[in-house]
Amino acid sequence: MYVLLIVLHIEYIGQLIPYLILLYCMYIIIANLNSILQRKTTLCWVSLLYILYEIMYIIFSPPLDNPSYGNYGKLYYLLFSITGVSFYILGRKNIRINTTISKNITTSLIIVFVVRSLVDGFVFWSVFRNFKLFDEDDLSFYYQILPYCLSWMLIPMYSNVSNKYLIIVLLLFTITTIIFASKRGPLISIILSFLAFYFLKLRENKKNIITHLIVLSVITFVLFAFFSESTDQMLSRFDMNDDVSSGRYVIWETILTKWWDNGLVSVLFGNGFESTHMLLYREIGRGIGAHNDFLELLYCNGIVGFALFLSIWLISAKILFKGIYHLDVMESLVFISAFCMFLVGAIYSSNFVRFVSIFFGIYFYYYAGLSEYRQNVINKSTNLTTK
Repeated sequence: MYVLLIVLHIEYIGQLIPYLILLYCMYIIIANLNSILQRKTTLCWVSLLYILYEIMYIIFSPPLDNPSYGNYGKLYYLLFSITGVSFYILGRKNIRINTTISKNITTSLIIVFVVRSLVDGFVFWSVFRNFKLFDEDDLSFYYQILPYCLSWMLIPMYSNVSNKYLIIVLLLFTITTIIFASKRGPLISIILSFLAFYFLKLRENKKNIITHLIVLSVITFVLFAFFSESTDQMLSRFDMNDDVSSGRYVIWETILTKWWDNGLVSVLFGNGFESTHMLLYREIGRGIGAHNDFLELLYCNGIVGFALFLSIWLISAKILFKGIYHLDVMESLVFISAFCMFLVGAIYSSNFVRFVSIFFGIYFYYYAGLSEYRQNVINKSTNLTTK
């Protein structure tokens, strides 16, 4: 709903939604706190430690009082983990999050969202590239916000849309709009999600995998060829000499060098919440984040915060490989896509600046809990059989 409001340019109405979601998730966590403590689930424990550690830094770090520092907002650093713990609980209790009514509503919203995005994106990029008539806010929306919203919106689409042909059409619309924007990250995350899905879930049916990959390759090639201008611009940005792309490597090198040079206390405990913004404004004249969640936490929260975030990833990867066998095909696609999209965002962009990364907290954690529930059912059934 929040993403739909953004696309319809009614963002101010949706600004309350993240806070309402957080309150609901906090209620679930508090209501089930005894259950969490008793089970001692590693993913929940590490996520809760990360939440407490991040809240401490948010409270005690001095605010970014200079508008040039580009404050991204504190809420999104916590959103994926708080929603994650609460939805893990729902999955662990086998509570359904998709009903027939909710699926129909979500499907309708996604259709409106994807079609509106395709039409608006086509109009914007056609006019902008030819006449340069749009301002910076429009450019930021269609280049930065919309492509990531679209790629993340695929996850609830897989989970809620029942018609596979409709899924294919919406997926093609999504890829087309992202190619319009010449945005690499969202497109890479979609491709990686499908490759991981085929390898992990469908590897026993090699003929089916080859057929799907050939079809996807042909469709992608046709789209790239048809939108050659956008494709050339996208591919050119993989060149290390490109100003836009190489900026990341300058940022990463600066952060790593300054983090190590600041002394032992800084190395262990960091330099304070969003301190990368002050560093990069001072060093390169731009008040931005690290464009890498791991480096962001390493510089701001030190090795301790970095270790907590890395632990979430390592535990999540372990759960992914073990839990996928207890999920059906579409559940597995949702599970794998949430993991891959969040991972690509964490390495090459930032999930801490986008509300849509909440889908990782909702869907990945939920299916992690659900797979554990089903494994426990199987174990209990096996024990009863052996007795």
